Amino acid sequence: MLIAIIKPFAIGFMIAYILNPCVNFLRDMGMRRGLAIAFVYISVIFLVLVLGVVLLPAMIRKISELSAMLIAAAQEINIWLIIEHDVNLSPLFSSFIEGIRTLVDNLGIWQNALTALTDALGYFTSGVIYLAISLYMIAHIDEVKMQIKRLSRLIHPFLPSYLSSLDYYMLCFLK
Repeated sequence: MLIAIIKPFAIGFMIAYILNPCVNFLRDMGMRRGLAIAFVYISVIFLVLVLGVVLLPAMIRKISELSAMLIAAAQEINIWLIIEHDVNLSPLFSSFIEGIRTLVDNLGIWQNALTALTDALGYFTSGVIYLAISLYMIAHIDEVKMQIKRLSRLIHPFLPSYLSSLDYYMLCFLK
């Protein structure tokens, strides 16, 4: 239960933390912070949508190709086991092949449209919550970091220094 409550804040903080260097870069280039935040978030949302539109059909096609290869390989292994070792695992391989065919059939968009729509709305709602939390956090990133460090002292005396070094290395990595 506690994880379900903390999860949106943790994901929102991670998004804000990762996007903050981009916002700071645009701010250093002369753009106001609020405009820089809006520009970065709109760019990220656009990039995610474009990648989803481009990659999703390719992923479905590749999964279909992979399933065809798995089915062919399972049939060849079954034949090899029967010929070379006189072991008949046909029921097992039939069950495996049926599972793969069911998986591929479920990839059809129109067959499970209602389930896909429900899942998509759930992901969209979660995404909006994560983005809203991260927008707040990125607007007040310094205060959020200070509160996290203050709370971390209560957990362990060395945790704030660990978080500071983690912050430094993350900034180096993101640059």
